[in-house]
Amino acid sequence: MGRGGLMIGAQGIVGENVSPRERGRYMGIIGGGVGRASVGGPASNIFITSWDGSAYEWASPQNLGLATTAVIGATLFGLVERKVTEPIIPLHLLRERNFLFPTLAGIAVGVTMFGSMSFLPTHMQMVEHADATQFGMMMIPVVVGIVASSLVTGRLISVTGKCRLYPIIGAAISDIGLVLLSMIGVGTPYWFTALGMLVLGLGVGASLQNLTLIVQNGVPARMLGSATSVHNYFRQIGASLAVSVFGSIFISRFTAAADFGSTVGAGFSPESIGSLTPEVLALLPGPAQAFIAEAFATAMPPIFLYGVPLVFGGLIETLFVQPGPVSDRPAFPEPN
Repeated sequence: MGRGGLMIGAQGIVGENVSPRERGRYMGIIGGGVGRASVGGPASNIFITSWDGSAYEWASPQNLGLATTAVIGATLFGLVERKVTEPIIPLHLLRERNFLFPTLAGIAVGVTMFGSMSFLPTHMQMVEHADATQFGMMMIPVVVGIVASSLVTGRLISVTGKCRLYPIIGAAISDIGLVLLSMIGVGTPYWFTALGMLVLGLGVGASLQNLTLIVQNGVPARMLGSATSVHNYFRQIGASLAVSVFGSIFISRFTAAADFGSTVGAGFSPESIGSLTPEVLALLPGPAQAFIAEAFATAMPPIFLYGVPLVFGGLIETLFVQPGPVSDRPAFPEPN
C-alpha cells in the first residue's frame, strides 16, 4: 500500500504541475528509480508462490475455489463501479484508445521486468553459485540499461514533443534481450549474461514510464490521477499473475529436467530443492552442486522465451496508440 501510494502520488504530482512535453524528463528519472528499486530490493524467489500448481494441482478444489471467487468478485466490482458517482476504477477509461492500448502494452513490460527480476537472481545463485553481494553486483547491467534509456528517452521527448515511438523501440529491444537471456546456461561467460541484461534494461527503460506518459497525455486533466493509478494497477496485477504462471512452468520443467532416479539425484526431491538456499547449496558435495546447477540451467533460461510473444504483443498494441504531439502546458497551470 505504501509503495503504491508513493508511486502514484509522485506520478500524479508531476502530471499536474509539469507539461507533458517537459514531463518526459521527470518520468525518466522516476523510471530509473523504479528500475533501481526493482533490482536492488530483495530478490524474489519463484518458489515462494504457494498457489502455483505445485502445492496444489491446477484442478484442485482449492485453486478452482480461488478462481471462482476471483471471477465473482471482479464481476460484482464491475457492476458497482458502473453505478457509483466516484468509481475507484472509472470503467469508461477502457474506451479511451490512448489509455487501453498503453495499459495493455504496460502489462507486457511489467511481465518482462518483474519476471526477469525474479528468475535472474535465482539463476545466478544456483547455477553461478553467487552469494547475495555478488549477484547484486552482477545485476548492475540491467539497472544501467533501465536508468540510461529512461533518462535519454525522457530528454528526447522533451525536445521533440513525441513519445509514441520509444515504447515501440523499447519492446523490440526487450525481445532481443529476452532471446539473449534464453541462451544462458552452465558455463556461459558472464559478459554474455551481462549483455542480455543490458539489452533488456534498455528496452524496459524506453517503455516503462513513456507508456504512463502516453496515458497521462491522452486523458482529460481531471482524470489524470485515476488514469495513472489504474494504468499502474493493471500493470502490476498482470505482471504478478504472469510471474506466478511462469514460476509454475519452471517448476514443471525443473522436475522433468532433474534426474531424481540417478545416484546423485536420489537424495533430492522437487520439494527439498524448492527450499534450498545458496548457503545450504555451498555446503553440498561437488556432484550434488553440479546436479542442481545443470537442472536449473536446463529448466530456467527457456522461460525467458515465453515472454517474447507477450512483449511482441505489447509492441503491436502500441502501434494502435493515437499519434499526436505532447502538450506543452501543465494539466493545472499556476494562477497568475
